[in-house]
Amino acid sequence: MPAYGASFGGRIDGNVAGDVFTFKDDRGAYSGELTVAGDDMVGQISGPQGKRGTSLPRGSSASQADPSKR
Repeated sequence: MPAYGASFGGRIDGNVAGDVFTFKDDRGAYSGELTVAGDDMVGQISGPQGKRGTSLPRGSSASQADPSKR
């Protein structure tokens, strides 16, 4: 996985079933499974250096923050 602060460029394919999001990148290097937990998604992401636990907080888009941009 890229080091913290590093970026990843590429496409991912994913699926949502209930409150579980699974994905993999188009190169087959990364995959993951995340479950909704309140305002976060928590789970594991697997990559070339192994598995890492992760938590992704809910964000807001510009259209949610500014009704005039809808």
